[in-house]
Amino acid sequence: LLTKTMPDPPAASITFGLHPDHSIRFSLHLDVLDSASVSAKAFSYGADCGWFGVLNARLIQSPVHLAVAGNAALLRNSGGGGGRSLAAETVLCASGTTHAGNAMKELAFKGAAASSIATAEPAAVIAFAYNTESEDDYASFLSAVGLVDSSGEASDEQVKKYFGRERSASELAEVLKIYRLTNEEVRMAGSSLEKAVLTRIGSKFSV
Repeated sequence: LLTKTMPDPPAASITFGLHPDHSIRFSLHLDVLDSASVSAKAFSYGADCGWFGVLNARLIQSPVHLAVAGNAALLRNSGGGGGRSLAAETVLCASGTTHAGNAMKELAFKGAAASSIATAEPAAVIAFAYNTESEDDYASFLSAVGLVDSSGEASDEQVKKYFGRERSASELAEVLKIYRLTNEEVRMAGSSLEKAVLTRIGSKFSV
């Protein structure tokens, strides 16, 4: 895969060696209010193709995490994907569960419980879109869901800083819970939370 950054809006593009006809553009948005509403608009945008969505950035470990989930989603979607859209399949593949409904609640601000949490405080959101033909197309998507001209829109340096941040004890506990991990499994992955999460999402459908 190849990742490159693009200005205005500050986004990155992921292309896939196994799926050369597909790519994902994504961007990080900080301090998003009413993320449940943003999520609803994102997943309904371009509903005929199902290529648009958002993720709870707090639970995504890195751009590589999104790339691995996207690759798995493309593979699974080519086989039907259980009738889910490619965006919803990406959320499922990025999550720690094999239950699509739980994945949407945990990672995409969906459901009653998620909505109450999502509106309680500002959230960090990753917006993503498959196969957008231009930066203008991606900007139109962000504008439609309420993520353009946000003071919380992250620059490339802020993205690197966000994913490289030291997580608090509460954040760590949340990630372990969501991805069904133990501290021992993290230590087995060389004390790397990201490696442990990537191992979990890469193996959950085969165990």
